[in-house]
Amino acid sequence: MKLSGLRIATSYFEEYLGFLTEVLELELIELTHFVMRLNFKNNWIEVSRSDESDTRAGLDIDFSLTQKEYEDLVDRLSFYYYRKGRNLFSCIHASDEYFAIQDPDGRSWRFVNHDFNAYQNSVVEHYL
Repeated sequence: MKLSGLRIATSYFEEYLGFLTEVLELELIELTHFVMRLNFKNNWIEVSRSDESDTRAGLDIDFSLTQKEYEDLVDRLSFYYYRKGRNLFSCIHASDEYFAIQDPDGRSWRFVNHDFNAYQNSVVEHYL
């Protein structure tokens, strides 16, 4: 089974547009006043504008990144915060292993440094 796409409804439409294109550098495929669709590694993420009362935040999103991808993403996120301040995408955990962001709707976006875990495991195995 393969995930073909992800749909998110939010009242923070513009904030998602900035975060997904500037920080995650996802390619914008379609943009209207009510919906945006972005390319995500041959899959898609669709964000639609909704009323605050319609938003349901019952989804957490995890990404696995290489060391280089992780470092690049941390740099882009730092620049994003520098430019826009600690806006509605707030950092809830930051370490060399992973960082997590909570989006305006309460969803958790977790970015795991896959190489950090592999390195830690190989060091532990070496000493066993």
